[in-house]
Amino acid sequence: MPDVNSASVSDKVAIIGMGCRLPGGASDHRAYWQNLMEG
Repeated sequence: MPDVNSASVSDKVAIIGMGCRLPGGASDHRAYWQNLMEG
């Protein structure tokens, strides 16, 4: 098995999307944050 701790420093990762299920009827992370701010 390859050593997972021997990754090269030049290896790059790109996060291209995000998915989540949020309480309070929020359909995205912005609406969830707004719900938190409004209490």
